[in-house]
Amino acid sequence: MSVLRRHVVAFMALFLLLGGSAYAVADRVATGSRKQARIHACVTNDFGTLNLTTAKARCPHGQRKISWNAEGPAGDRGPAGRPGKRGAAGPAGPVGPAGAVGATGPAGPAGAAGAAGPAGPKGDVGPAGPAGPAGATGAIGPAGPKGDDGAPGRDGAPGRDGVVGPNDGATTAPTRYAPGAHAVTAWSASGQPSSPSFDLASGLYTAPVTGVYRVDVAAHGGPTSSVTTSSAASAGAALQLLRNGTVVEQRLLPMLDVNVALVLTLRAPLREAQVRIERLIELDAGDTLSARIANQLTMELELATSISITRVA
Repeated sequence: MSVLRRHVVAFMALFLLLGGSAYAVADRVATGSRKQARIHACVTNDFGTLNLTTAKARCPHGQRKISWNAEGPAGDRGPAGRPGKRGAAGPAGPVGPAGAVGATGPAGPAGAAGAAGPAGPKGDVGPAGPAGPAGATGAIGPAGPKGDDGAPGRDGAPGRDGVVGPNDGATTAPTRYAPGAHAVTAWSASGQPSSPSFDLASGLYTAPVTGVYRVDVAAHGGPTSSVTTSSAASAGAALQLLRNGTVVEQRLLPMLDVNVALVLTLRAPLREAQVRIERLIELDAGDTLSARIANQLTMELELATSISITRVA
């Protein structure tokens, strides 16, 4: 150490020059076997240089051996570093076995009641209890919305027949009808009292009330004499029933139709042909009924007609 004091400048220069080698040796000593706790060197007397050596080796002539601790004394504790970041949570360990139940200690004083916990899930419906006494009748609530229409019910038993209304009947004398369409007029009451609903002069019947009416109208007759005609094959004479001026049904007078291919067609009306329309018809109050003869032949027809109208419902 006296050598170090005398040659402090040269030693520091040599230390800095060889610092890397000295630290390397110190590291090897410190981190190797951990048995050599000191560093040894030979110092030249003339130049004050250091040459690293071992504890057992001898220094050459003109040099002296020195040594110092490889590790200095521990310094003061430095300030605590900042806390590191929190690491990720590790996996949960297995649940340990349940411990033995300890002995029950003496009961302590009752603690204060805790706050009410949240409501639990709704339990199953219990069995119905016995019926209690009937309560007083409450006030009638407002009417609810109209529900959907239910399925149609079964047909009820037929009702009793209603009273048959008065019969309005009339006839006409044999009347000649030239080719064309002709309303039946000049009716005369046929054994029935004259009805204000039936205008015999115009032939119109006006329904007094809404209901179902039975109508029976007929015509019979034929040509006024034997004739020769060239009427088309589709031509004919028809009795028509009209409601409010519109034909609702018609019937052709039966005719004898003789067809000779490629020569001529003979259509000879029967002398006493008859046609009839009989039906039920719904009328509103104020509706009218009338009859008409539609003659599409080229001959004149002579027909007598009759009509009967009865309200049945």
